[in-house]
Formats: sequence, C-alpha cells, structure tokens
Amino acid sequence: MCTACPTGKYSILEGSTECSICPKNAQCPGTDQIWVNKGYWRNSTNSSTIYACFDVISCPGVTALTDDPKGKGYKCAVGQDGNLCTKCILDNVT
Repeated sequence: MCTACPTGKYSILEGSTECSICPKNAQCPGTDQIWVNKGYWRNSTNSSTIYACFDVISCPGVTALTDDPKGKGYKCAVGQDGNLCTKCILDNVT
C-alpha cells in the first residue's frame, strides 16, 4: 500500500511513507498517481521518469484515472502504442 500523498506529490514505492514532488511535465493528483502531460510518456506506473515524445500528437497525456484503463502509466493516441507511442497499430490490434 502506498502513502496517501497530497496533490502535487506522489508515492509509487509500496511500503514507502514518503511523498515525492511531482515530476516535471506531469500532474500528481495525490496518492500514487502521476499523470503525464500532453507530449510526454512514461514506461510504467512504477516509474517517475518522464520522457518527451517524438510526436506530440501521438502522446495526448493522461488527465484522469479513466485515461489509463490498462494501468500503463501513459496514454497513446488511437492507433499508436509502445515506447514513446511510436508503434503503429493496424486496426487497433497489437
């Protein structure tokens, strides 16, 4: 269980009692959530490292828990997936 952090901070390490300041290019609504801004990506919900996407349109960002239904920690545009949302998915089937 992660620590219940206030808005602007997060805790993604299980068992941690410390809250960290939200990374640049992301929003942290509290608890264990890190929502990446438009044009940015992170590789999982266990990472606080934020990367700039090559194509801003491919990385629309995460603005709510419902934007990340698969719990990946990032969201790609329709038809895109993978690292930095650079993988093209034909017919939205991987």
